[in-house]
This record gives sequence, C-alpha cells and structure tokens, in this order.
Amino acid sequence: MAGDRKLMAVKFDRKTDTPGPPQVLFQTRVIAPNFTIRQYDVTADTQRFVVNSLPPGGTVPLTLLTNWTSQ
Repeated sequence: MAGDRKLMAVKFDRKTDTPGPPQVLFQTRVIAPNFTIRQYDVTADTQRFVVNSLPPGGTVPLTLLTNWTSQ
C-alpha cells in the first residue's frame, strides 16, 4: 500500500534476490494508509482482493461482494 492509497505489486527475482520496480495494481479508498497493519488481503491464486475501505460520500452498511466461480 503506497502513501497515496494505491495498492502496489513488486516482482521479485529469486535467482538474484532483487526486487523489481513497484507497479500500481489499483487505486483504493482506504480510510488512511496504515503501514503497521494490513488493510487488505489477497487469495492464494492472487485473483481476488478484499480491501477495508469507506465508500465515497460517507458511511453506509457494510456490503461484501464476492465474485467466486468454481473451477
């Protein structure tokens, strides 16, 4: 999570132990970036994310949207 609330990814070269440059995955609406706790989680296959965030315009009841398909 970057300071501007963008979720970032970094490729890592195992042979040289070298990280690549950070790349933006997507913009989030987290309340405030917090670098001591994770405000997101990702599935093992890296295809889905859950991000703890507020909707624009204030507070509303929590809605969890899942896009799960069996394979």
